[in-house]
Amino acid sequence: MKMKVTLIKIFEFNNMIIAGAFSPRRNANLSQFSRTAAKIAIFVIALTLSIASFSPPASADFRAFSERVELSADGGAVSKISLVGDGAAGAMIPCSFQKASSASLGSGPSETALEIRNRGGANFIIVPAGVVQASAPVELTCKVSDAFDSAEASVTDFGNITGKYSFVNSTGQKIGSFEVTVVMPEGFLVNAVDEYQPKLSKNDPNDPFTLSVIGGRRAITLKCSNLKYGDRASLKWRMKSGKRSWGLLLLFLIAAAWYLVVFRDIINPRDHREHGHEKDARAKDLPDGGRSGANDGAAAEKK
Repeated sequence: MKMKVTLIKIFEFNNMIIAGAFSPRRNANLSQFSRTAAKIAIFVIALTLSIASFSPPASADFRAFSERVELSADGGAVSKISLVGDGAAGAMIPCSFQKASSASLGSGPSETALEIRNRGGANFIIVPAGVVQASAPVELTCKVSDAFDSAEASVTDFGNITGKYSFVNSTGQKIGSFEVTVVMPEGFLVNAVDEYQPKLSKNDPNDPFTLSVIGGRRAITLKCSNLKYGDRASLKWRMKSGKRSWGLLLLFLIAAAWYLVVFRDIINPRDHREHGHEKDARAKDLPDGGRSGANDGAAAEKK
């Protein structure tokens, strides 16, 4: 209502200027083109002033935004967000995953449920006015069920699973310091980090992400700063379960034993050649070169 009244006053002032500046009694020689151009210029100035009067103050920016995503083996995740603002009055925090089941403020007995609102296909956590403060961080928790597809391991090479994280700053406020840590499920390994944003610039000597181990679990941490409205921070990686399959190992052992038994002649034919050479040597040691023994054997077969 306040904005409407202000705009009405601006337009009334605009009309007064136009009426006074272009009255026939004051200036009857101005062309119609000049009048139209002046009207457009005054309208643009008035519109700019009205928008500027309702823009949020600089103190509404988030000084720090930190998120920790803990993945589970079934594909779900728990996201814990920490916010520090300079007097921000309410906010819509974008969810990094599509299927957010619940969100809350604080923990324990003081935990308060928060609304999750869908706008344009994206989910937002609605933070009430006066919650985010500059003096201490505010903790939010969000539970999701579609962090990754756990069934992908059965259809990909080497059991790899693709993981994705994407945060788009659609809060309407600039984020001074941004950090996200994605913790892999228990026993999972990170094979590769395929994509990340923001991209490296010429002045950045190192990648914006780091690999680490937190509480015995592999993790990826991405850091950046000065995220403006519409800027993106994202990760895409490949992970796999590091647990050994004893059934598969037993199958390999059985196959190896079968191969040794069936193809032993091919694997070590030297032993058979050596036995043949020993037989020939014994035959040569006989007086007639072993021919009598061979003749006796042939006669016995005829009888």
